Amino acid sequence: MSHRRLPMAALLAWTLASTLLASVGACGQRDPFPERIESLAVLPIEVTPSDGAAGSVVAGLLGSALLQRTSFRVVPLDSVSRLRMDPRYERVFARFRGLARGGGVVEPEVSQALGDRTGVRGLVWTTLSLGLASQVRGDVSLTVRIYDARTGRPVWRAFRRHPFEGTSADPAFARVMTKIIDEVVRDLPRPEGEIEP
Repeated sequence: MSHRRLPMAALLAWTLASTLLASVGACGQRDPFPERIESLAVLPIEVTPSDGAAGSVVAGLLGSALLQRTSFRVVPLDSVSRLRMDPRYERVFARFRGLARGGGVVEPEVSQALGDRTGVRGLVWTTLSLGLASQVRGDVSLTVRIYDARTGRPVWRAFRRHPFEGTSADPAFARVMTKIIDEVVRDLPRPEGEIEP
């Protein structure tokens, strides 16, 4: 009887391990992008509750990490910020934000307008939840999605949560966000031909 339980236990362990690996993959997929994405624009960070300083810190850290640790061509943050302030693109950004909040597909004409204007194929949409706004008090959570600018479809997603009690003005905030962003960038699929660090 013990001989029959061993294979069943092994099968159960294998099934559990497969399920766990699949759920981890969904939060930070390592598969290559379905389309060739070699350039990225980091769009303004959505922060809940609203905190412009936290958004600026995260945008700067994410942009720097992408520039320093990957071979993606990354549009400078000030170029994206200037575009966001351009009255001709204000509605485009607002429409993208409204559609991206749900995590689904963005209208192709909206994503194409941003991709064409910034000269990139990938649009990085990031949301940050601080403390009481997130479901767990005393933590910070970050979701990063990359959208294909041609199709408006999300092609990659990463989610991280980390304990943190404080404000964005606290020096520990930058350290926590650096750790989270390092993990996200490490899990990011690389452009074709790039060698892993």
